[in-house]
Amino acid sequence: MFVDKLYIKNYRCFGESPSIVEFSNSGLTALIGPNNVGKSTVLKILDILLGDKWPSSRFTEDDFHDNKLDKDIVLACTFTNPIRFDIKGSNIPVDGVAIKAKHLSTGYGESSIDVEYKLLESNNNIDDLDFESLDIATYRKWDGTKGNPVYIGQEIKNQLPIVITIPLIKLQAEQPTNKWSVLGRMLQKVESGFTKDKDLKESFEEKIKEAVKILRIGDFNEIEADVKTFWNNMKPTNLTGTELKFLDYEPWRYYRQFKLSIKQNGKDVPIESLGEGVQRLAIIALYRTYLKKHGRNERAILLIEEPESYLHPQARKTLFHILKQAIKEEAAVEGQIIYTTHSENFIECGDFDDVVIFLRKGDGGNVEVRHISEESLKKHTIALGQPESEISDQHIHYRLIETISQGLKEALFTHKTVIVEGPSEIELFIFFSDAEKEQIGIVSAGGKSNIPAIYSFLTAFGVPCLVVIDRDSEKAERTNEDNSKIVKALSQENAREPDETKMDILLDEISKVEDGEIFSRDHLLVFGKNLETVLSKKVFEWAELLKSLRESFKLPAEKAKPGPRDVQALGLVYAGEDSGSEELKGKIETANSGLEQLRKTLNEFIAQEVKNPQLLTPKDSGR
Repeated sequence: MFVDKLYIKNYRCFGESPSIVEFSNSGLTALIGPNNVGKSTVLKILDILLGDKWPSSRFTEDDFHDNKLDKDIVLACTFTNPIRFDIKGSNIPVDGVAIKAKHLSTGYGESSIDVEYKLLESNNNIDDLDFESLDIATYRKWDGTKGNPVYIGQEIKNQLPIVITIPLIKLQAEQPTNKWSVLGRMLQKVESGFTKDKDLKESFEEKIKEAVKILRIGDFNEIEADVKTFWNNMKPTNLTGTELKFLDYEPWRYYRQFKLSIKQNGKDVPIESLGEGVQRLAIIALYRTYLKKHGRNERAILLIEEPESYLHPQARKTLFHILKQAIKEEAAVEGQIIYTTHSENFIECGDFDDVVIFLRKGDGGNVEVRHISEESLKKHTIALGQPESEISDQHIHYRLIETISQGLKEALFTHKTVIVEGPSEIELFIFFSDAEKEQIGIVSAGGKSNIPAIYSFLTAFGVPCLVVIDRDSEKAERTNEDNSKIVKALSQENAREPDETKMDILLDEISKVEDGEIFSRDHLLVFGKNLETVLSKKVFEWAELLKSLRESFKLPAEKAKPGPRDVQALGLVYAGEDSGSEELKGKIETANSGLEQLRKTLNEFIAQEVKNPQLLTPKDSGR
């Protein structure tokens, strides 16, 4: 049982137009996007709706969107499967919960926030929720018809999914010395069960008395005797017959002394003395145990904010694997993990339906939330001209694309991305444009034939894309096929309703780009015939310059076409990061005007504004 959807209206960065967050049905959902678009707010909303604290104490005036206090906050969530409550003879299915927060003013400079909290039955459309007309959970009358609404007391709340925010901080805060920590809560339940067992309690009491005798050395006995004497001299008459003593036996005192440790080289090492990565794995282990043993009816939602913080890349990959394992390989646990992240190490392109992306519509505009289902991605891809036969299994398709490309996952975290054919073009944009400075992503497609797939994937997630290709030889059949697919994607000729990123471009325009020229139209840039030809024409004495570069940096000289190391060497000398030989510096100065013009062309191309792409539908498909 998972939280299926979340409805948000007029709360913080979410405005009057309702936002719907749809979570993955796998149980693991990553929330990604730039800062200040509501990722952390989603975690807070889940805690408000389902957390331990009552919603009535969770709102302030600052929570109202744009401080519009006359617009009510409405929050709701639905579950994948209804929860059935047996209350007062009624079997009541609950499909979710909803909250409305209304600002009230007394007229005397004081105000309050009134909160309504409702249990939902199953006849509600959360995509178009009307709080005043909700189908809410009610008691049943003798004839089976609906009666009064179910009052949400603690008994009811305890049967809803439990929400726990995991603080991935030092493990010390999770030790049982803090009885509200997860370990503390679990051990309190153990202690409660222990004290109810009379035989266990008496057995432990006798044995602990024997153990404590060993601790009662001379100084201790003297202290206890003095305390008793002073107490007897001072105690009031109403306490006659009492005796002051040190308590030997209290189970919780001993349970809270348990600490996690690692046996290392035969010694017990406190785990909090080890690295952050090890501590985080231990914290996850604690929460997985809590989820399995003590979630409300095994319905628990774990919320994690930026699990990558302070971890090196390999540790991030390990932790991501642990999170996936916690949900996807624990068949006995009906749990859910929802986390925010800015790290590509915590997503996989093959598991695209485990990702929810948050996009800002224009400057200060409303937030768009996009969850890509298998069906929506398939329609979008076909609308951009890819044959359905090439994407029969999209999970495998995009996992392979992720493997053979470079920078694809990182591009999901950028506000704009340049898709290029290979690593030479990556080095070109790194050294001869402001792409990295402007935080523009660069994706190497691993070949022109992969560009349409990458373009379809990123635009489905709303990432604006620029495309850079070689014209290549028009005599080659494969060249015409690849160029044709790119034109279909950019021109959106197969889309029922093109969006604002549509380009008016024909295949003939690409084939007519002359050798050594650069063609640019909207968000497409074409090198004619290829990058090598452009450099040969635009850079003075290119052949001699390339020869000097290879000699100075000891690069392979037999290749006629410059590779990524050649372009990188050129960029290092051009940027002044590596001077090379005196001869090479002279040639770079001679070629500087051509290189500057190339840089200007690339910067003009990447500086253009590209609207956020929309999810498209093919012409011959239903909506």
